[in-house]
Amino acid sequence: MINTHITQGGIRPLVVLFGPTASGKTSLGVDLANHIGGEVVNVDSRQLYREMPIITAMPTDEEQAGAPHHLYEVLDVSEKCDAIKYAGMAKNVCEDVWARGKVPVLLGGTGFYIQSLLEGLSPIPAAEEGLVERLMLRDSANLYAELQNKDPLAAENIEPEDKQKIVRALSVFLTSGKSIAYWQKLPKEGALECKPFYVALNPERQRLIDRINLRFDIMVDDGVEAEMRTLYDKKYPLNLPAMTSIGAPDFYNYFEGVLPWEELMEKVSQQMRRYAKRQRTWLRGQYPADLIVENPQTEKQAVLDGVDAFLQSLAVKS
Repeated sequence: MINTHITQGGIRPLVVLFGPTASGKTSLGVDLANHIGGEVVNVDSRQLYREMPIITAMPTDEEQAGAPHHLYEVLDVSEKCDAIKYAGMAKNVCEDVWARGKVPVLLGGTGFYIQSLLEGLSPIPAAEEGLVERLMLRDSANLYAELQNKDPLAAENIEPEDKQKIVRALSVFLTSGKSIAYWQKLPKEGALECKPFYVALNPERQRLIDRINLRFDIMVDDGVEAEMRTLYDKKYPLNLPAMTSIGAPDFYNYFEGVLPWEELMEKVSQQMRRYAKRQRTWLRGQYPADLIVENPQTEKQAVLDGVDAFLQSLAVKS
């Protein structure tokens, strides 16, 4: 367990455990937090929301009981959250964890939130009131075509089905008249002051696909249909950030008789696989991993040893 003089002496260690969906982050994160006297801090943009633990693959009550967890189910479905808001909440949590002599363990798969917290944010202007909500109501293909026309530079770096990023880039251009790429080149601001250690989960492709397929089967057994029916009955609009969770629009179509159950299952599984692929691509291209893990079950001890060595090096320096 980490000594409190490390966190109270200004070094402020932090562990980042990132990987694609269904890669085994949650179990490893709990084991790691227990091993080092740490506390888990959520960095999954959809697990911030209440009322949808199954569709967002929230850590179970049993898993959360294994170590202190923060920033899970802290927002109403109707609330909006972006990288700026997330970074503010996460900074407050990390400061509290350090003040108690513990180590924050960032756990999740939203790469942009990790970057926003640890590297700071480019001074991108906020979109005009209501613009993002209006764009989210439109079809992804239509939005992408407009982005290609207005900001081809941004479109080159965004996949056509990544609606969140398309809307983000298009809203920035429509608000400022400049490409999001222009703003992203400016110096970033507001990074959390800490000493991070990055652990990247990068499972073999077929193994990950098998786990994703199994995950959706488990979601069905756990009652994801009833969960989504409750959200549908409450008439939460699909342009809310929470409702962009994988599968939410498809469940709405299913409830309205537009999409058969078998097609729904295939579409959601396919979207999960595509999302995992995007996460893996981001991981390879931008993630400054100190340790890369293919199988967290067989390599858990290597992770614990690696983090131990990192913390011991800080203790020597302090």
